[in-house]
Parts: sequence; C-alpha cells; structure tokens
Amino acid sequence: MFVCNPNNPTGTSVGRRRSTRFVASLPAELVLVVDEAYREFARRPDFPTRSPGSRAGPGTIVMRTFSKIYGLAGLRVGYGVCDRGAGRLPEPRAPPVQREPRSPQAAAVAALDDDAHARAHRGA
Repeated sequence: MFVCNPNNPTGTSVGRRRSTRFVASLPAELVLVVDEAYREFARRPDFPTRSPGSRAGPGTIVMRTFSKIYGLAGLRVGYGVCDRGAGRLPEPRAPPVQREPRSPQAAAVAALDDDAHARAHRGA
C-alpha cells in the first residue's frame, strides 16, 4: 500500500496519532510505503517526526527526496528508510526509478549545506 503524507497535489496531511492508528490497523502481511516527498512543507504541529514505526510482517518503507525542498527537480535524488523486515523484501523486477549516476548525488550532498535556500523555499 502506498500512502503520501503530505499528499500531492492537495497538501492534505495526517497527524501523528491518526498515522499511528492507521499503521496499527493494517494486516501484518501488507507492505506499507509512505511517500514523504513534501514533508518539509507540512505545517501541522503534530506531523509525524519519524517513520510510522515497526510492525509485524513485511514492515514499512518511508521514501523521502531532495527534489522538492532543495530545488533539485529532475535529478530524482532520494532515499528510503525501512523496518528490518521490509529491507529483506526481494527487489522488484523493474525498479520504479532508474538508478542514478553520481552527479545527482553530489548535488544532493551540496544542497544539504544550503539551509537558507530550504528555509526560503518553505516560506519559513
């Protein structure tokens, strides 16, 4: 199951308590993928500050990106964090995103030093 929090294009987000209840209600055999590409733009004070948490079964995968807040559109640089069980899933036959060369990785590393740009982009 794929869930976006916050959602694009609506900007709707789910808070910590509701997210925790939702994750706890899922069947153990289901893999949950949470897309947090726009997490830096979430304005709610109760936005989850860490992954939805470990659970029985295959687990949870949280995907994040540098593309949105750091202005790296088109470079498709991101990362994932997963529960132990989810990390042992077989790799899909066709990955959803092509593996990237090192230049986008270098741009992402450089972007991490540009806090002023991220704050201005977020509007904070």
